[in-house]
Amino acid sequence: LESALTATNKQPRSYYYHMRGDKRENPELSLTDSPNTPIVYHLFGTARDPGSLVLSENDLLDFLIRIASDRPPLPTSLVRALKRSGQSFLFVGFGIRQWYPRLLLKIFLRVLDLQSGSAFAAESLHGLTELDREQTVLFYQRGTRIEVADTHVTAFLAELGTRLEKAGGFVGGSRSLARQPRVFISYASEDRD
Repeated sequence: LESALTATNKQPRSYYYHMRGDKRENPELSLTDSPNTPIVYHLFGTARDPGSLVLSENDLLDFLIRIASDRPPLPTSLVRALKRSGQSFLFVGFGIRQWYPRLLLKIFLRVLDLQSGSAFAAESLHGLTELDREQTVLFYQRGTRIEVADTHVTAFLAELGTRLEKAGGFVGGSRSLARQPRVFISYASEDRD
């Protein structure tokens, strides 16, 4: 993601959460409102610091406990950014059908007291039974107030691009972000291409 942003003349700034570290190893973020300097936050650690990585299922359980118990806490500046009205997020690397993103979103909504507005998730639920598909969609609608678009990410992005063009394209940072929809796009490893 950082390479893709750099290729489009952005200057991404990279931070990561170190679940085995302390406050010093989870420094505050330098936030700007410029789309030219986006933040890429590696919630499950980074290979640049192997001790920070969440790799196994046991690590994942420890990670969820540490996030929920605030030990170590997420940087205050990151929590403030997550709470900003109209904020957009891109969660990359896991599918919404799994149990751990469900738990993580619940933690973000409840423990961090995030306010959710209009939010959408795009992921193909192909391969699920009708009952499993309905339960997945209902979980996100009721449990996290996220609308699920049961579609392939490519089709979702094409429709998003069409609607953005019809609305006049990107207008820059001058327009207020209040009451804008938030978009959650997730992909599974089989969607990598």
